[in-house]
Amino acid sequence: MRDIRAAVHGGVLAISFLLMACSSSPTKDEADSGPDVPPDLRHVQEPVPRKEPRSRFGNPESYTVLGETYHVLDSAEGFSQRGIASWYGNKFHGKRTSSGEPYDMYKMTAAHKTLPIPVHVRVTNLDNGKSIIVRVNDRGPFKEGRIIDLSYAAAHKLGMTGTGTARVEISALTGDDDSTATNTNATGSSAGTAPRNTTTSAAGDEGLFFVQIASFRNEDSADEVAAQVQPLVGYPVKVFEADTDDGRVYRVRVGPLSRRDYAEKVRDHLEGKGYERPAIVGP
Repeated sequence: MRDIRAAVHGGVLAISFLLMACSSSPTKDEADSGPDVPPDLRHVQEPVPRKEPRSRFGNPESYTVLGETYHVLDSAEGFSQRGIASWYGNKFHGKRTSSGEPYDMYKMTAAHKTLPIPVHVRVTNLDNGKSIIVRVNDRGPFKEGRIIDLSYAAAHKLGMTGTGTARVEISALTGDDDSTATNTNATGSSAGTAPRNTTTSAAGDEGLFFVQIASFRNEDSADEVAAQVQPLVGYPVKVFEADTDDGRVYRVRVGPLSRRDYAEKVRDHLEGKGYERPAIVGP
């Protein structure tokens, strides 16, 4: 089933449609999946509900998909809904969402047909009682009977990646502190270099493992490799700055990972992707 993402460009009402596939019910030509390496998602935090300005993108008054017209709500205040949730993952990782932000299947996000973008909602799995908070930044799903499309990480925490769909209840959440609001534009969160850790220790986090991919004297080279690796793994990719006898170096590492077997899987996966001799660093 194809989901169609709607966006408003440059303040001018011009809706462009991006075809998307619903990963929980793939067709032969539209298969989707989770990450190649089973991730440790304990580091993934739920977003904190807060008031945010409406995105410049993805909030037309109405839009039409597959012959049906949807009207975007003026407000999410008091909104609740029950129905079927699905999820989308690897196939769309890194592609633009309706808000203009890149889709990251390791973040707690979701797609909804009519809620204003962005907005935070609580999603409760009615089959197992698990509950999570996600940030809606995309449009869809447009398959009949489905009310929300969750990121891979959100679906995993809700216990529905194996089943593909689940009966859920969603309710909108609003933050009370206007001072925490930030503007969401076409590029999403502010761009910058890879996460930075300055350390002279072996791993940087006591009792945890990392997979070191490479070490550079040039900071830009390290940032470039970190950006290339991030979509391949379900863990943070960081650049560690360290002073050595030969000068400052920038080490690109995946982690932290709580178990050595996770590190071994990441190492083997990266070797299969063409990265030479990634090394496990840790206790």
